[in-house]
Amino acid sequence: MIFNITLFLLVVLFVIGTLRYLFHVKSFLNRIESHHKELWLSMGMPKLNFQFGDTRYRNAMNFIRKKSFRELQDDVLEAEYKKIVFLEKLGIAFFISFFSVSIFQALQG
Repeated sequence: MIFNITLFLLVVLFVIGTLRYLFHVKSFLNRIESHHKELWLSMGMPKLNFQFGDTRYRNAMNFIRKKSFRELQDDVLEAEYKKIVFLEKLGIAFFISFFSVSIFQALQG
């Protein structure tokens, strides 16, 4: 019973973290759009998109991951980047925890 509750809580926390991650990515892209219009236009006007074939979104995520925004010296972008990275690491930790608890529960029979 305790394992089921733990798994449920991990899934709920993972979903909440994922939604917050998407919110911060959208906030990052909105900040570029509103305060660095030329860059946003040169990037192809990226928006949060769930179509992985959209090269604008992929290029924007590469821009974020490579920290190319640092030359803009925008503290808001830096803060959003730190939140995005933290939530990515937290998501990996939740996934590993979920997987570990699932395996442990399966072995307990």
